[in-house]
Amino acid sequence: MILLNNLGLKVCAFEITDKICNGVKKRMKNFGVNVDIRVGRNSNVPFDSEYFDYVVASSSLYYVDHGENFNANLAELARVTKRGGYIILTLAHPKTFVLKDAIEVEDSHFEITKDPYNLRNGDIFYVFKDKTAIVDKFSRYFDDICIGQQNEDYYGMNIRLWLVVAKRK
Repeated sequence: MILLNNLGLKVCAFEITDKICNGVKKRMKNFGVNVDIRVGRNSNVPFDSEYFDYVVASSSLYYVDHGENFNANLAELARVTKRGGYIILTLAHPKTFVLKDAIEVEDSHFEITKDPYNLRNGDIFYVFKDKTAIVDKFSRYFDDICIGQQNEDYYGMNIRLWLVVAKRK
């Protein structure tokens, strides 16, 4: 948020509770960053349609609420991104540490069972097995899809993510 603010961009965000939103506002105020942060979910983003020129979703879009699926998250992402706007995001890679022993509950939707930090147990992640799966899913709404990977050893935790940049059709 600080980087985006320093680049001259208006910073907006959403989180899942008022408590988290208030904490973020307070922290960003300490850095001189004014953030428009609201309570929302990946499948119910609290901003108007075609609101954003750029959307950054770092380690977040792949969280799927129980009873929903990733398609709802993707449709919301597309809804709030202006045509011609860009998304920059990370997605869960099947070999990331938190997916160890996860249970597939639906097509590519996995329930986390053994998060070593005990933060995400019971959460549902949508997992892309390869680049083709990402292109197939995102190409309904986006084109110019560029995909990379991040592989980080964080004190023995193998964090793997897909990196995606794409343009809204």
